[in-house]
Amino acid sequence: MSINARTTANALIKLWEAAADALPTEDLEWIRDMSNVAELEARNISATFSTLANLAANTSEADQPTRAELTGIFYSASYQLDTIAALIEIAGGAAYCLETSAKLKAEERRRTTDV
Repeated sequence: MSINARTTANALIKLWEAAADALPTEDLEWIRDMSNVAELEARNISATFSTLANLAANTSEADQPTRAELTGIFYSASYQLDTIAALIEIAGGAAYCLETSAKLKAEERRRTTDV
């Protein structure tokens, strides 16, 4: 999906890029842990598609979703998966910021004790 498209995923990434350097450790930790939310959301989408597959396999053609309904389902899933990918990207960025900060603090401590 284009970075200029107005999606939830792009909004999250733009906000992250604008705020990442100014966030305190507690907020970075909270954002890092969003990877757990992303995992849960991915599992929910998996369960949804499993249910749809069972529906398609076990119902008469007259009771199956229409083309318009399926289109809505697929577009919705696409946007949800894009948002999950953004959460994973941002959580990884927060983990990197925390690691980098910890390494810099350790290096600073080493320098001050060596003096």
